[in-house]
Amino acid sequence: MKRLAIFAGYDKDKIIDDYVIYYLEKLKQVSDIIFVYDNRFPHSELKKVQKLTIHQICKKHGEYDFGSYKRGYLWAQKEGILKDYDSLIFCNDSVYGPFQDLQPIFNRFDLDENIDFWGIFLSLSKTGNTHIQSYFTVFKRRVYLNKVFSSFISSIEKKENKKAIIKDFEVGLSKCLQKNEFCLGSLFAGHHNEPHGKQIFKLIEKGFPFIKRSIFDITSGAEGIKNGYRYAEVITSASNYNPKLIEKNLKRVVNKVSLNSALHKRWNSISYSFVNKHFFKLTAKYTKNGKYRVFIYLFSIKIFKAFLPRCWGIKNGQ
Repeated sequence: MKRLAIFAGYDKDKIIDDYVIYYLEKLKQVSDIIFVYDNRFPHSELKKVQKLTIHQICKKHGEYDFGSYKRGYLWAQKEGILKDYDSLIFCNDSVYGPFQDLQPIFNRFDLDENIDFWGIFLSLSKTGNTHIQSYFTVFKRRVYLNKVFSSFISSIEKKENKKAIIKDFEVGLSKCLQKNEFCLGSLFAGHHNEPHGKQIFKLIEKGFPFIKRSIFDITSGAEGIKNGYRYAEVITSASNYNPKLIEKNLKRVVNKVSLNSALHKRWNSISYSFVNKHFFKLTAKYTKNGKYRVFIYLFSIKIFKAFLPRCWGIKNGQ
């Protein structure tokens, strides 16, 4: 099977991070790659991906990942190379991974004639918005060479916000293809928030190959930030992936105070009870200045107060 991937992304600092390089190296094992970013890069950065990709399109367009998918698809269409492949992959840099080889995943779907397009996660909805999440979607030849698909991709345009992109293009593409009697499949399926919250750790243990970067982004309100420190333990137990690829990226892009809370297990509202909590209680809270505020109570009377350095809470000496 011959595959073509369009890898989309954006980096505010115009850096191609090591976690992206790792992803591309794994992707190259199963596919040729068109690299499309919504920003320009200095030549020194683009050199990192030139041997991993067959073409690079790096220019600001403001149409999010679907705008990059469109540009990669139209370039391949213009070059007349789409017909040379069996599958077309849409994937992007919004995830860390993969945590295992991709070939076994493709083996599950490549020869299944009952599936026309598939993805890593199918968001189930009672409101009719069931769709493949767009960070990894695969279309078979009979889909992406169809005029319905070409027309839809060509119609992608700039929207006012990310919610509109999801509604019109992510959900819209799955609905459009199903309406035209193309059948979908998925590696996993469930509530749309599962890959974005604390359930991701259970999914990884079951073979989910990615973790969404948004889990560590406090601006998104992701609940997973509360349990983010678990990522290294879970990933290393389920794969050979190096968690330092994630940590390096997070140190650059995430607020440092939030990062410390996410990466490391902290004493946050810890209580120990002997006989009962009214007899003895210890609480510790991580503060904004990077220390722990610790209190010890005996018979509900505060008998100790201290500020401890933050290194006390760093897991495994990291």
